[in-house]
Amino acid sequence: MPSVCVVGTGHIGLPLAAVLADAGFRVTGYDTNEDFIHQLRLTGRVEFREEGLDGLLVRHLNRRLTLATEPPAAHDVYIITVGTPLDPGTGRPTLDRVQEAIGQIAPGFPADPLVVLRSTVTVRTTRRVVLPEIRRHVDRFGLAFCPERTIEGKAIPEMISLPQIIGGLDAASATRADALFRTITKTIVHVSSLEAAEMIKLINNTFRDVTFAFANEIALMAERLRLAATELIRAANLDYPRSNVPQPGFVSGPCLEKDAAVRWSPAAWPAAPRDQSAGHGVCVQGPTGDGGRPRVGCHSPHASAADRRHRRVGT
Repeated sequence: MPSVCVVGTGHIGLPLAAVLADAGFRVTGYDTNEDFIHQLRLTGRVEFREEGLDGLLVRHLNRRLTLATEPPAAHDVYIITVGTPLDPGTGRPTLDRVQEAIGQIAPGFPADPLVVLRSTVTVRTTRRVVLPEIRRHVDRFGLAFCPERTIEGKAIPEMISLPQIIGGLDAASATRADALFRTITKTIVHVSSLEAAEMIKLINNTFRDVTFAFANEIALMAERLRLAATELIRAANLDYPRSNVPQPGFVSGPCLEKDAAVRWSPAAWPAAPRDQSAGHGVCVQGPTGDGGRPRVGCHSPHASAADRRHRRVGT
């Protein structure tokens, strides 16, 4: 079996590393957080809860799954799972960790590695950020974007049950990524490019955020009209095939908080006259000061952070 290095051992990377070890791969989990790695080696446990993770760590940690705080060299496959938080000042995604990760591991590439980016990123990041660094170090390689689409707490069962999206730099890259992920999930969905795969992850989470935002707008309108939003939504959905409005409430998790902003970041769009950009908005604003409840609003790639916070669309 090929050797695999998972770069980043947080909520996404560690469950993936454990599942790959369980599938028979020799896996190294690489993370620069020395305290976290030391504690994990010492106790075999992590503070966050993931269904099935403790059992996989008991079986494979320090056996098929090892940990490193220095960039591992000469692995067949490198999977980047580092976080991409929003900049608190601009509200735009930061790719520093992706840049650092590829810069750290690329000098140790063997001939013809497969590099997989799994982090949530702005469209074109794989091609613009990861690809040039790989080419600085090796001539032959595979490159794919294969997003994770799991929820915290259920990452392992969903990693196995959900379809895996794969977008390759070329057909050979996609085939190699397919062979890797087919060992842990039955359904593989190939798309036409790196960019298509990057976009799909953003579509999934932005759609969920928009859906919750709509439900919360209904709740605000119902409150003003002295109506019960739960009654309205339940009755609207009952046995009606074209309505599936969720109940209003809070939204949490780093993905839903950031993915609409990642999706509509100016870096994702080619230059266009301002009057042609009106159609690039998305009706979601959230979470806001309402305690984490998303609101319906307008995001445009050309809007300032202040505009995105204060513009709303009537419903």
